[in-house]
Amino acid sequence: MKLANNVLFYIIAILVTVGFVGVLGLFIFRAVPEGNSQALSITLGAFTGAFMTVVNYFFGSSKGSAEKTEAMITATSPAKA
Repeated sequence: MKLANNVLFYIIAILVTVGFVGVLGLFIFRAVPEGNSQALSITLGAFTGAFMTVVNYFFGSSKGSAEKTEAMITATSPAKA
């Protein structure tokens, strides 16, 4: 189960990163039609928030906290014979 969770975290992180870069690239390199400008701005804002969450998880205190919790579980688990 732990491996499946880790893979899922990485898949979501990759999707969010690709989405963020893609929408940002559209904003920078393509002319946005006037009617779609507000929707694209909202989408970019949502991806920015999600991207910051991914960065904070992988490089911030959440990753260290998750590792510490895993170490505590491993340390308190009874040894298998």
